[in-house]
Amino acid sequence: MTKFKLKIVTPSGIYQEVEVNQLNLRTTAGQVGILAHHMPLASGIEISEMSYIIDKQRHIFAIGGGFIYVNDDETKIIANSLNLKRKLI
Repeated sequence: MTKFKLKIVTPSGIYQEVEVNQLNLRTTAGQVGILAHHMPLASGIEISEMSYIIDKQRHIFAIGGGFIYVNDDETKIIANSLNLKRKLI
């Protein structure tokens, strides 16, 4: 599966820059799944669970809202807060 660049920024600065196969999160328009070559998108992000997949391994986060911008093979997330889900349990 083709990968795309994901850049996540929080109030503390750049949280992560990774190449992912798939991104799943809840926007103000509903649940979305992002793959490589996705159509352009700009949307708000709801306080919810967010996950991405890298080589069949799923990484799960709690996201405290924010914004997402998708353009061809690059996705940028500006998050109000972000925590690995396993740290919350």
